[in-house]
Amino acid sequence: MILRIIIIMLHIFPWLSQAQEKCGVVVDKASKLYIPYATLVTQPFTAGTYTSEIGKYCISIHPDTDSILISCVGYQNFSVSKSQFLLQDTLFLEVSINQLKEVVVKNEKKKRKVIQVGYADHAVKKRAFGGSISFNSGVRIATYVANDGNLQGVIKNVIYVLSGARETKTVVVPLFYRIRLRIYENGSNHLPGADLLREQVVVDVPDAQKEIVKDVSSYNIAFPGNGFWVGMECVGYMSSDSVYHEIKVNETGKYTLKNSRKLKLEKLYAISPMIPLTKTKITQSTHSSLKGNWHLHERSNGLSTFSFGAEIEVD
Repeated sequence: MILRIIIIMLHIFPWLSQAQEKCGVVVDKASKLYIPYATLVTQPFTAGTYTSEIGKYCISIHPDTDSILISCVGYQNFSVSKSQFLLQDTLFLEVSINQLKEVVVKNEKKKRKVIQVGYADHAVKKRAFGGSISFNSGVRIATYVANDGNLQGVIKNVIYVLSGARETKTVVVPLFYRIRLRIYENGSNHLPGADLLREQVVVDVPDAQKEIVKDVSSYNIAFPGNGFWVGMECVGYMSSDSVYHEIKVNETGKYTLKNSRKLKLEKLYAISPMIPLTKTKITQSTHSSLKGNWHLHERSNGLSTFSFGAEIEVD
């Protein structure tokens, strides 16, 4: 696996030498505030990046690029031609005015039962020891949560199980990973659709952390009858020298070699957390690059479902 990463990086370097780097900022058109963690993707798709925590970006523009697509949770997508993009240092996004399909008004006086759904339970028989995977390069991942019991209620918490404690003599971990949490509707093709969580929800996760539990009850998102998708993406990380780095497409972590001729690894610097996998007959998970196309996450051994889930506050 480590050798594969090194070979991929060596193939990427010639491509980068042909590209022109462009830097700037992404700004809210109305408030003029910087927008953190927006995505910029070249069309045709060859490169992409997230903006930093203060809205700044640097992206490599290949000669074959036609246009650049800029997007962010809560904003309208914006596309600009390559020629115009190279002339602009500031890109503006407009807030997206979307009405949630299902919103529940809760009676706060009524005590509700909380039921856990999905694959974030800690049952050992459902979790493969050592069955984990790490996604880099601006990849979104998501797990489908079914509403098998036709439950009526709201999504109280989203839950993500992490492997934790990845650091070894070879692997160097950052101070934390910056993770954007996502909740998607179940689309007509049984893949993640539109965002149900219309605002950015971002958490910082140290490598040793084994679980993320995020209360989203304030958004009053109803538990859809056809289920929903619990997702996440790593938008950046804080390295051990306290410098923040935004994730870029084709980035698979920095490394150093003991022997360059034999490709013998000395250090590998992790940029995203390890996710444990749950064994299921049919995968319940998907992954997507910044390009936006979702694909089923399938593995031959059945260990293909990311261990994500939710707690539902039922009526």
